[in-house]
Amino acid sequence: MTTKNRPNKTPKQIKLAGFNFKYCLHVDYETEYHHEEDREDDYCRCSTLHNAHIEKVNLKEVIGYFLKVSKLGGNLSEINQYCIDRIFHINKLWETDFFEIQIDHGYYGQEIGSVTVEPKKAPWIDYQIQEVLNLKSSKDKIEYILKLEYGYLIDSLKGMVYEIKMIDKDSISFQKEHYYKLDQDAVLSYVGYKFPKGICIMTSQDHYRLIDGYTRVAASKDSKIRMLVAKAP
Repeated sequence: MTTKNRPNKTPKQIKLAGFNFKYCLHVDYETEYHHEEDREDDYCRCSTLHNAHIEKVNLKEVIGYFLKVSKLGGNLSEINQYCIDRIFHINKLWETDFFEIQIDHGYYGQEIGSVTVEPKKAPWIDYQIQEVLNLKSSKDKIEYILKLEYGYLIDSLKGMVYEIKMIDKDSISFQKEHYYKLDQDAVLSYVGYKFPKGICIMTSQDHYRLIDGYTRVAASKDSKIRMLVAKAP
């Protein structure tokens, strides 16, 4: 599985390049007014915008908006939606620098025209989405995402298949040193996360070892959580 070669194109319904996130990202800016002396009304129609910027990206809203407006959400399995969600996170689209703001000229002065993922980054994300959607099995999709995020697949997951399962949160063991050092802002960003919280392996009857998803698991306050459980076929 490789992501080195750029694809010729991706289907329109999943194309991130040029997708307008204007209505789910708040753009702050300063407005300068230029009143025209020869106008009969006092309304300024020649205002200009300066210092347009995004202060914070709510990635959960960005992903939800993309799935909804692109009409992907209703046509994809939960695993496919989960994989797209992970691709957005892996590519760090919570960083404001990855978005470009286009300013347009309207009848009432300048206005925010569009907010898009930067042109150099969007095609690669489109490619990754297309790659994962083209894979036939959930196993291949999940392994693609893990390799995309970590660069390789750990030995304990090789040959495994996956099922979404509701399990007791207390039945999951993890590296406590890592768990307690999690960035709390990152944890809060996953509150209300609707997809499986992570990946675990059953080590004994009703006991699991957490492989991936520390932040998502930490964000859940429920006693039972939905996980992707790896098991032998």
